[in-house]
Amino acid sequence: MAAKIIGELKIKKAEEELIKYLQNSVKTRKDPYIEQMVVWALGEIGGEKAYKFLSKNRDKFSILTKNIIEDSLEKIKTRMGNKEGKAIGK
Repeated sequence: MAAKIIGELKIKKAEEELIKYLQNSVKTRKDPYIEQMVVWALGEIGGEKAYKFLSKNRDKFSILTKNIIEDSLEKIKTRMGNKEGKAIGK
């Protein structure tokens, strides 16, 4: 699956496309397993845009996806905090 590979290889250029996929997924209710993998990948590569999108839209996803969103948000927050000297969202 492409999203898994993107996350594993840390392909940061894919962040916007993954967010676009999720924006469309919210509207059309696509495959929840792909949705979860995309959220996981964003946790691996995402920055401030991914953090804002996931934070704002977390309640639009299934409970299983919400759990992955929480993990992904924590990863992004920690990574951004280490990069900027402070955690985003605080």
